[in-house]
Amino acid sequence: MTNKGLLLVGSTSNVIADTICRTAELVLAITGASDPGEYTLIEADATAYIDRCPTCDNTGIFRDHVLRTLMNLPIVEFPTRLHVRLPRYRCTMRGCRVKFYQAQLACAEANK
Repeated sequence: MTNKGLLLVGSTSNVIADTICRTAELVLAITGASDPGEYTLIEADATAYIDRCPTCDNTGIFRDHVLRTLMNLPIVEFPTRLHVRLPRYRCTMRGCRVKFYQAQLACAEANK
């Protein structure tokens, strides 16, 4: 089935496969994972994101990367946290009140 252009994969009996499929649905590329005990930590790079300035809609100049943490995700019915590496940009639009901004994930609320 499809939801907003993303392929949704049903649950399997393999927790690792389910986790990989769910992060693929979020358009993320897994770069690492660990089990600190009470939750699963997945490190990922965003492969699809919104890179326009949230104020003026200008395309900025790449500056660096930031780490965004998404917590309490219902992946395979076990607490999961995602550390997603996102690009950060400098807005070059004269008069724009935003100087720097990070790319936004289409799959998560902005600044949450």
